Amino acid sequence: MMFEEKLIPPRPPTSFVFKLLYRNLKDFLRPTRKIYAEKIIIQPNKLKIWAFGHATILINFFGKTILTDPILSNWLPFIKRHIAFPFSAEELPHIDFIVLSHAHHDHLHKTTLRRLSRKTSTIIIPKNCSDLVLGLGFQQVIELDWGKSYINDIAIRSFKSHHWGLRYPWEKIERGYNAYVFERNNKTIFFAGDTGYGSFFREVGKSERIDYAILPIGAYNDPPTFLPHHMDARHALAAFKDLKAKHLIPIHWGNFRLSLEPIDEPIHILKKITNSSNISSQVHILENGQSFCDPD
Repeated sequence: MMFEEKLIPPRPPTSFVFKLLYRNLKDFLRPTRKIYAEKIIIQPNKLKIWAFGHATILINFFGKTILTDPILSNWLPFIKRHIAFPFSAEELPHIDFIVLSHAHHDHLHKTTLRRLSRKTSTIIIPKNCSDLVLGLGFQQVIELDWGKSYINDIAIRSFKSHHWGLRYPWEKIERGYNAYVFERNNKTIFFAGDTGYGSFFREVGKSERIDYAILPIGAYNDPPTFLPHHMDARHALAAFKDLKAKHLIPIHWGNFRLSLEPIDEPIHILKKITNSSNISSQVHILENGQSFCDPD
């Protein structure tokens, strides 16, 4: 895919950290927006996907439930959430599997995991991340290295994404960073977690038959520091094509200001591209608490 750089306006080469802190300080004065959330009903004969914001997705996979990268909090350190998490922990259903893509604070949120350990006994994490979830209340902690699988009603396969895994810059341990394929009843869902664009999408598209691609579209500016490890809307659409998926659900947009692009720019660019193409019926943009039910 040829990327149209003009869709993302150039920005002056000022200090990334200073500008990000300044914009997040301004956000402190803005109220976190709350929106109507659909009631969660888990049905054994349905495939339904709820977006909860950032990279948090709830999947009703024919009666089994998966929750990805959960973060219920309205705050990260110095970063305020723009759109509220749509439910309390108590309002969430039983979770069969919590699945984490990597150890970064906006994807492995310890306070949230401690609260959700009452909802599930099993958490699936990348290689060398067990130490981060020990003592949080999970009965079963499963590490999946790249190319490995876990099968228990749902088949969960792990792939190497284009990202990095350290929780802190000074760590000596090599932590994993995963994308996943979930499969049940001949339906497959690809969850990218956090990633840049790379050849692995094409490789997954050759080895898997993907029905749903859940792909990130935000936190890409200030290049070149962020874009190799994150995707914008153009890269996500290229990955969608490489995966040969039937449906695209974008994540990692609109909730936390992690880089310098305007908070709504990622989704506006995605809408602009898809509205002028023949794939608009395949792209499902979900606000926090909204869902999409598989039509088949």
